[in-house]
Amino acid sequence: MSHLVPFPEDLYARFAAVAANRGQTPDELIVTLARETIEQEEEEEGELSPDDPFLKLAGIIDIPVERGWADRHDEYFAGAEDDSSKP
Repeated sequence: MSHLVPFPEDLYARFAAVAANRGQTPDELIVTLARETIEQEEEEEGELSPDDPFLKLAGIIDIPVERGWADRHDEYFAGAEDDSSKP
């Protein structure tokens, strides 16, 4: 299956030059760039974009955290389920 993508002439000429420098045809470069873009988007899915308003809040609260807490999380949370039944 193929699709036509209209390019302005000046943009196509520059794009064809970039493709030639890479040893590709313009069509091959379009496919390469499309695949790279899709793979990058899929990898970044779920990550905050630089424009995300929540990113502005990151790091504004300084909460002291003991180093190594992630390695010892089982110790910290052991028995937490048992405590939830207490009033």
